[in-house]
Amino acid sequence: MMQVLDSAEAQFAVEAVREAALLVRRVQREMIGSGITKDDKSPVTVADFSAQAVVAKRLADRFPEAALMGEE
Repeated sequence: MMQVLDSAEAQFAVEAVREAALLVRRVQREMIGSGITKDDKSPVTVADFSAQAVVAKRLADRFPEAALMGEE
C-alpha cells in the first residue's frame, strides 16, 4: 500500500529533487561526455550518480530509518 506524504514531506521531496536537478545541469555543462556503461550497456553519467547521491544524502539526513533503492 502506498503511503501518502504530508505537506512537509512533499516539500522536502521537491527541494531534494530541485537540488539534484541543479547539480545535474551544472555537471552537464562542465563535464559533457563523461560517463560509463552499465552491464546492460545503458549509459550512466556523472550527473546520474550525482543526482542519486544528493537525494540519498538528503533522505538519510531527514529520515535515517528510510531505505533507498536507487537506479544507479
